Amino acid sequence: MLKSQERKPLPPHPPARGKGRQRRVLSVGSKSLAAGAALLLLCGWAVAGEPTPPAEKDDVPKLARLLYEQFRNADYEGALKTCEKLIAAQPKDKDHRYNQACTLARLSRPEEALAALGRSVELGYGDVGHMLADEDLASLREQAQFKALLARLREQHAPRTTVQGQVKTVTGWPEGGLQYKLLLSSAATPAQPHRLAVWLHPSGGSGNQAAESLAPLFLARGWALLLFTDKNWMGWSDEDARKIPLTVGELKELPGLAVARPLLLGYSAGGQAALNLWLGKPGWPGGLILDAAYPLSLEAYAQRRVEPLTIPADPAVKECPFFVLVGGKDGGRQIWDQVLPKFKEAGVLVDYHVVADRGHEWLFGAAEQKLLSEWLEKLGKAGGDLRK
Repeated sequence: MLKSQERKPLPPHPPARGKGRQRRVLSVGSKSLAAGAALLLLCGWAVAGEPTPPAEKDDVPKLARLLYEQFRNADYEGALKTCEKLIAAQPKDKDHRYNQACTLARLSRPEEALAALGRSVELGYGDVGHMLADEDLASLREQAQFKALLARLREQHAPRTTVQGQVKTVTGWPEGGLQYKLLLSSAATPAQPHRLAVWLHPSGGSGNQAAESLAPLFLARGWALLLFTDKNWMGWSDEDARKIPLTVGELKELPGLAVARPLLLGYSAGGQAALNLWLGKPGWPGGLILDAAYPLSLEAYAQRRVEPLTIPADPAVKECPFFVLVGGKDGGRQIWDQVLPKFKEAGVLVDYHVVADRGHEWLFGAAEQKLLSEWLEKLGKAGGDLRK
């Protein structure tokens, strides 16, 4: 089943002093929501069941919570009826079909379960790693149709490269990772590889269009840009974070690309995710580019307190420079003003810019892009170490 992810409350808006605002993400299931690509149905069976009155779309979060409770209590007959209501409300939602497949598998109705799973994949589900780990589907794994479905997904998710002008686009979905699109300059070669920048989306949407507007800037300075193309855009979970290095790892054999110590580019909740990755392993990223994100303690924020993060006592923090944009009218600016002296004391280089008369928003206008371009050029010339 796709159960609700344990998400850190990454603030999507500037926090008010003394009382952080928490945005709770509601989704079905205990494992990660997944995404995928279209695939024709392998099975032609219809899913049996009595007609279910359509639910109002406003009822979907309520039904999702009910479904979680029914699975937790092993009430699979009730869960099947809830799945049918969810499908009636959102017939093109791949996750509802996936959960229906899990319910039918638990009810020992394998043919109907495979039909529902096939429909889920047709609608876009394709997380092979999750399908193999999900105990709700354990009874289907030896079925020929299930194995054929996995084989087709694996073939479909293999890396593919297209070239348009001076840009190579590589797409794929590694098992256990995230579906991605990589933009790489055709000028990159094994002898002179380009380094990697990874886009981390805000809450509520991919933000890929905004990120891709920066692609020419990155490509011109010797950086490739990695975007994730289908996931749960409502936020970043611990499971999502674990999938990022796995996805990056698939790209290490790509000619002309150096994936060690990637830059993390994040806006709003994506910037908070970048900071959290840095806190967990300061030596992994080669730099952070943050727009409208703040050096907050997420543990305190989860308890509705606004407190600055604690800089890790790890020498590797000095090896990860920051480029930061924050709006002059953004409440989060106060956190930066408070923490900047501590970053300096710890030896973390922060290229900090306040954008006047702007709030919590996308801040990369022409002037800010010029500043970023200069920072990337300095970082490239310094071999990633701006302290030189």
